[in-house]
Amino acid sequence: MEPTHSELSAVWEVTKGFETLYRKSVYKLLFSRDEWIIKTNLSSSSAIELLIKNESTVENIANLLTIDGAYINYKIEGAQEGPPLVLLHGGLGNHHDFDAILDYVSERFKLILIDFRGHGASTLGSSSLSYAQHQSDVEHVLRHLGITRYALLGFSDGGIVGYRLAAHHPDSVKCLVTIGAQWRLTSVDPARDILNSVTPDLWRSLFPENVEYYNALNPEADFSKLVDQVRACWLDQSEAGYPASRMADIQCPTLIIRGDHDFLLSLEEVLALKSMLNFEFSNIAFAEHAAHEERPSHAGPVIAEFLTQAHN
Repeated sequence: MEPTHSELSAVWEVTKGFETLYRKSVYKLLFSRDEWIIKTNLSSSSAIELLIKNESTVENIANLLTIDGAYINYKIEGAQEGPPLVLLHGGLGNHHDFDAILDYVSERFKLILIDFRGHGASTLGSSSLSYAQHQSDVEHVLRHLGITRYALLGFSDGGIVGYRLAAHHPDSVKCLVTIGAQWRLTSVDPARDILNSVTPDLWRSLFPENVEYYNALNPEADFSKLVDQVRACWLDQSEAGYPASRMADIQCPTLIIRGDHDFLLSLEEVLALKSMLNFEFSNIAFAEHAAHEERPSHAGPVIAEFLTQAHN
């Protein structure tokens, strides 16, 4: 069954100004029925609800920057005249990882939300994923926006990239908040086996809505390829990976947040960092890896207070 004239008109209006690649992606999503089925299992009606009635989803693919053969998607929210706060999501996630705590920071800060290469609405391109590549992509976005001084808030992989940025650019990073972010991965760390065990099927079973969102929005969606690349990034022990000894180069005020039951970032690893870095620490009870999503009423005020103090 082909799309109706009214559906075509509606899509044309909401995709005006999008890159051609993304306009095609929206069409593929909206008309995924019968011979129009191309890349998603979403029905046409649910796709229309997702992309037309939900304005925030449409806005997710409004800002695109071409970097080294990939489209990198970013979004600007919050106080447009406020100090910049760059938010970096976790592996296999997207910028919506921070939805639960945005209200705590959006009134004071100009929020720069970035989908990592291959994640969300950003395409993978031809480069292999690494924390160094993510760092480079973020640097490109910030140069494009003319932002030279900024705060960082990173979850998991985003926190690891945040560590790298703070270590490499001490004059640019005002302050840093990380959530569940490892700074190294030793050969005896139990997290290694957990990370190595992640497969596309496992992730689909654990986070079906996230995978559906990715398949719907990413114009070059290949989830199996993405998982393989992200897993390799997680296990990378080269200089393109974890900051490790470079943590000693971080000079900005730093807050590390950990869920008390985090199965990837152990309390021992946080304490081991004390000899290299002076930082504030918040261990959140009844939370696992994504403490800010599981306990936003605990994590949100702590993050807001730390950022406010760092900017006073």
